[in-house]
Amino acid sequence: MLLAGAAALLLASCQRDELQGGSISGEERVVTVTAVMPSDPVEVRSNVEPGDGTLANRCLMQVYVVDDPQTPIAYGEPQTAAVSNLSATFETRLMSGHAYRLVFWADCAEKGQDGGYSDIYYNTEAFPEKVSIIPETFAGNDDARDAFFGSASVTAEALAAGTAGVSAELRRPFGQLNIYSTDYADIPVEMKPAAVKIAFTNVYTSIDLTTGELSEPEEALTYSAAVAPHDAATGHLTFDYLLATDVEDAIADFTMNFYTTADGKTPAADPYTFSNIPVRRNYRTNVRGNLLTDRTEIEVNIVPDFDGEYNEIIPETEVSDAQTLLTVLEEGGYARLTGDVEITGRSAVADGKEVVMDLDGHSLTLHGTMSTSGTSSLTLMNGTVKSSESYGVVRYLVSASAGGSVALENVTMTSAGAGIGVEPSGDPGKVTVRNSSITAYSYAVGTNASTPIHNAEIELYNSELVGMSAVLMNLPSVITVSGCTLQGSMHAMILRAGTAEITDSHLTLVYDPSNEEGDTAEDAKDNYIDKWGTGNAVPLAAITVGNDNSKGYLYPTVLTIDNSVITADKSGALPAMYVRANTDAANGVTITYGEDCKVEGNIVYYDDRNNITVNGTPITE
Repeated sequence: MLLAGAAALLLASCQRDELQGGSISGEERVVTVTAVMPSDPVEVRSNVEPGDGTLANRCLMQVYVVDDPQTPIAYGEPQTAAVSNLSATFETRLMSGHAYRLVFWADCAEKGQDGGYSDIYYNTEAFPEKVSIIPETFAGNDDARDAFFGSASVTAEALAAGTAGVSAELRRPFGQLNIYSTDYADIPVEMKPAAVKIAFTNVYTSIDLTTGELSEPEEALTYSAAVAPHDAATGHLTFDYLLATDVEDAIADFTMNFYTTADGKTPAADPYTFSNIPVRRNYRTNVRGNLLTDRTEIEVNIVPDFDGEYNEIIPETEVSDAQTLLTVLEEGGYARLTGDVEITGRSAVADGKEVVMDLDGHSLTLHGTMSTSGTSSLTLMNGTVKSSESYGVVRYLVSASAGGSVALENVTMTSAGAGIGVEPSGDPGKVTVRNSSITAYSYAVGTNASTPIHNAEIELYNSELVGMSAVLMNLPSVITVSGCTLQGSMHAMILRAGTAEITDSHLTLVYDPSNEEGDTAEDAKDNYIDKWGTGNAVPLAAITVGNDNSKGYLYPTVLTIDNSVITADKSGALPAMYVRANTDAANGVTITYGEDCKVEGNIVYYDDRNNITVNGTPITE
């Protein structure tokens, strides 16, 4: 859940020598820990594109034993993990019978050839008791200074129950300060500032992640920055990440100098001194005024849209029965299961509402479907979602409506039908699966073409998907697959249309003859190669790309794949890839392989090979 109490993550911590090697009593449990950064871009940099946090590449984690919450004790040394797709995964060994608190910091660091990381913008030598700004690399207009922090709990009861997964949501420890010169457009071209120099006094320079406390104001921090050309129209001179608390802290006496040349040698105007500008964590402070001409009074606005609703108090509803859960779906909000819950019939999030449901290690059983309505959103996290024993083969257990979105985070899903997907009508929806496992009878993840949709968005990160066809993409939409394992008994993926980007993943066909009339993979080859039907009754392969010129599939297909493996069925009868394109050149197949791809098995191209391009070259043989 959102870390509303992150300002007091831990009380003052201590260490005991006997804990440094993890030598406490109990049964050892292996726990997978996932730290997740915000996925929605926010306007955080003086740049054409909004900041999205993706420059953060390392995450640090320290484990504390908190059997006595007043005296947390460091357990082992800090661990480091790479950040990929705004997520970092750790595997740690904890002893049952104890409660733990996990503390995190994620930032942009320099990765060495040995795989280790060194600090660039923040000094982490004393992590987690102190993470501090490195003055020499302190800069404005630089999204690489983006960073995140947070914590998560592991209870003794959860370990006793065999909990194997923990998820923590990280947030920024900053307020964002934006300086605008409203008279920038009025200045002659030769006098317009091309660079500025800003000196802060009395700003926070470090944070204790165990308490959330910031350092007392220290010496001035100074930097120079170019004014981005595209910001000239708005006069947006600088933005800064400033460590801040969740109340408005006054930043006293910072001065901005203006220069007509990028080297900062030719002044453009007299310096401007600012006083008592409030900055608040995860809020945006916008300062506007005639900084270059008449120096009239500035205007200061503080808006809570820097990083979502992190600082707002969001009530959490405890859910122990179906009726309470249905009320949450109707009214929106955040909920936490206190026990296993079963829902009978179709359920849906009301239009325009947002629901985040922490399953908290429990099971949600659906005797029907759960979906969004209109533009609503649904996130299920930290538990199990499953269907009843009798279920529609092609119905998605959880689905996004036209314009809505659904997400799984650290969830194990099992479905006697399909898993999670997009409803087959209207405007596009969005599906996100992160750090989860889905086992479905038919499709683990996908779209549906009974009523055509376009431009749906599917994102799959660090997850395992198993199904008859693990992923079904049959209409022009976009799918991103990263760090995933896809296994299908007929296909790991069907990509009949749209755009797919696959990285760091493994797609495998494990043919199951019980799915078809044939008893062997050889029979399946005879029955299905070059024979196209409905649903997943298309040529069998680990990945089937393109289409059969059918009236309903006159779309281009684009596949980009890097650092991934495609594995054919071990029988050798079925291919790793089957590729076929429409006869219309505009609706052909384009495949691009990165350098680190491996295809284990045959690639079968349809006989005429028309309109198939691989790495920029048309297939002719």
